[in-house]
Amino acid sequence: MAGSTWLYWITNGISCEGRYWLGRVLAAAPRPTRARAEALWAYAVLVMVRGADLDAARPFARELRELADELGAAEPRAWADNLDGQLALFASDAPAALESLGRAVAVLREYPAGGVLMQTYPLLASAHLLAGDVDRAVAVCEEGRGLGLRLGERWFSSYCVFTRGLARWMRGDAAAATADSRTCMRLQAGAHDLVGMAFLVDSLAWYAMDLGDARRAARLLGSARTVWDAVSRPHLGVRGFLALRERCEGKARLALGDEVFAVYAAEGAARPIEEVVAEETGVTRPAAAVARVPNGVRPPDRDGAWAPLTRREAEVARLVAEGLTDGEIAARLVIAPGTAEAHIEQIMAKLDVRSRTLIALWVAERRASG
Repeated sequence: MAGSTWLYWITNGISCEGRYWLGRVLAAAPRPTRARAEALWAYAVLVMVRGADLDAARPFARELRELADELGAAEPRAWADNLDGQLALFASDAPAALESLGRAVAVLREYPAGGVLMQTYPLLASAHLLAGDVDRAVAVCEEGRGLGLRLGERWFSSYCVFTRGLARWMRGDAAAATADSRTCMRLQAGAHDLVGMAFLVDSLAWYAMDLGDARRAARLLGSARTVWDAVSRPHLGVRGFLALRERCEGKARLALGDEVFAVYAAEGAARPIEEVVAEETGVTRPAAAVARVPNGVRPPDRDGAWAPLTRREAEVARLVAEGLTDGEIAARLVIAPGTAEAHIEQIMAKLDVRSRTLIALWVAERRASG
């Protein structure tokens, strides 16, 4: 049950909450069951979505592999292959990623309703891009998109469209790539996928630069950076994607000069992400506010420092923003876990929020404001 909620946690931008609860479930239910295998997979995915913490995810991948072998079931083994493939992809090891993710897709085609198959398609396509096989990447995206249409699935289908756009861009068609990223944004309307939005806004910056609009590229880079700072490391630490962002920024700086680039990037960073999405898609209804900060979450003005938080609460809030669990915060600050939990409850009450992700967003906005 707990493992099957992973998609809810990701699409609602609360992967930290999911990691917290799955960690408790795994600690409380150590028996070697299929449900534990699913929870191990989901926990590791949430760790990597948060910031590609490969060292933190690997022990869970190893346990999942051992448990899948013990269970002797095909689907858990495919989950293990999927996880090994993600670890390889985030480490920029294209051959290993292709081998593991390819095995996962081959098996999971027999289990299309489980969700993991649809999640694997854009990963496998990304591995093909990393290996330089653009045509194969497009074919995988089209297969995944077709299955998504038959299943009525939108979210992972949108990532197939996004990855297809990357492939089109690599073929030299920045206009078609822009259209795919905007389509992906529309498909994700109503979700709260902050990591996905950061990927999309960054990709639009790359395409804008190739279309000759350095100012727009700088603004989009600034907007994306604000979201990355709130939720994860840029591009989850994948070197291939980081290189694309750095190349785009370098071109924009060369075209505009460092000072002018900084002005446009700051302008983009100051815009609410829902405004960026609405501008790119033409969708202004509330569902388009994918990364909208609720009314109760507002960074204090510069004179108020970290008000309404106390100094200790501000320390805790910053650690929450880094993705630390209650236990990790307690260890870092040399306090009892119960004290850390109490601080977080008090922070949520003061900021009028109900999730750790929204605390992270508040911290990011505070840092951006001064």
